[in-house]
Amino acid sequence: AFLSFLTVQLARLITKRVIDQIELERERGLTAQLLKDFEANADDWLWETDAAFNLVHISDRLADAFGCARSHLQGENFLRLLDRHVAASSRPTLAKLREKIGAGEAFRDALLRIHLASGDRWWRLGGKPVVVGADVFSGYRGVGSDITEKREADERVAHLATHDALTNLPNRVAFQTRLEEAVVG
Repeated sequence: AFLSFLTVQLARLITKRVIDQIELERERGLTAQLLKDFEANADDWLWETDAAFNLVHISDRLADAFGCARSHLQGENFLRLLDRHVAASSRPTLAKLREKIGAGEAFRDALLRIHLASGDRWWRLGGKPVVVGADVFSGYRGVGSDITEKREADERVAHLATHDALTNLPNRVAFQTRLEEAVVG
């Protein structure tokens, strides 16, 4: 009777494990399909690195953003790649990004001005550490987006708020601001 009970319990456990494994594979397939749909239809791009911060997953959009082939980026160190292209004005942001990564922390909304062959671009990056198993760090995953058009539109609106649209001369708001600065300063 004990052996029969043990056999039935073991069969239930094995069946449950097989069903759980099938469910996990189905969820992985669904996740992969959702990521593929995101990469195909979104303006953002996905990236993934190993523990040494070398790129292991490069979406077509990321390769397009850098203006090169995916194979050219494969295995490249993401931080060194950014360092080669980042503008001097964005170096402090890149330094803060390095600190966060060094501490194994997530980051978001890191705005970097990037020099590329196609011209200067503004990128917004976010990422989080990937931990597998019992707290084993395996790299970072993140999302990037090119926000150049939005940034330029915001700068244009700010300029128009203080300058005449026809003559491009400072307007009354600019005059008032400079007058206040002169009186205070």
